[in-house]
Amino acid sequence: MTPPRTAAPTAASRTATPASAPPATATQGAPALPGSPFPLGAAVRDGGTDFAVEAAAADALLVCLFDGNGAENQIPLLDFDAGVWHGFVPGAGAGQAYGYRAAGRYDPGSGLRFNPAKLLLDPYARAFTGTVSFGPEVLGYPADGDPGAPSTLDSAAHVPHSLVVDEAFSWSDGARPRCSYADTIIY
Repeated sequence: MTPPRTAAPTAASRTATPASAPPATATQGAPALPGSPFPLGAAVRDGGTDFAVEAAAADALLVCLFDGNGAENQIPLLDFDAGVWHGFVPGAGAGQAYGYRAAGRYDPGSGLRFNPAKLLLDPYARAFTGTVSFGPEVLGYPADGDPGAPSTLDSAAHVPHSLVVDEAFSWSDGARPRCSYADTIIY
């Protein structure tokens, strides 16, 4: 486990546009507990879920949990190992809708577009829910402004969310099927 990452400001980051703050409508939860950086994605464990995502260039990462009404609970991931932000969230289980918000430099000329106002899908998620509702909220820049500046509009209600999936298989009877090789089909 590594302490929270802090990066010294560089000349480039001092000249880059700072990303906007996360939306004020979300509630801020307690930081995630120490978790595992592997496997990447959301992995259900006893009592909760491990979240892990590779984001080496990010300065901070939030996992955002959504309830059935769309209310958002933002939980900071404080552990950073080998480019992976990770943490364990007690009580989160299969079916939990979530996404990430990444903070860092907003410098489109350098290929960096960190913007905590934009909800990100988990690239390692095994299921998603919802659809994209196209509008200015999903754009990374202001629709009627400077394309080099970050948008401050929250995208969470306008984009799909990742879903936690429990991949454990429950062997109910434990008995092996007794099939002869003549009756077995392999595909």
